[in-house]
Amino acid sequence: MSSLLLKIRGITPNLTPGAKLVVIVLMFAGRIGALSFGIALFSRRLPETILEGEEDLAV
Repeated sequence: MSSLLLKIRGITPNLTPGAKLVVIVLMFAGRIGALSFGIALFSRRLPETILEGEEDLAV
């Protein structure tokens, strides 16, 4: 019976909280993709300057 439950439920309930956190992070990284994950972690955004447009309007 014990081996049947292991096959049905998997090993996740037996993991420590730290190991579960590692599984969560790896599943999240796999979901969004390695390239997107790397870009999000290592890209530096430069502050954007906002330029106001100037135009002559005839009303």
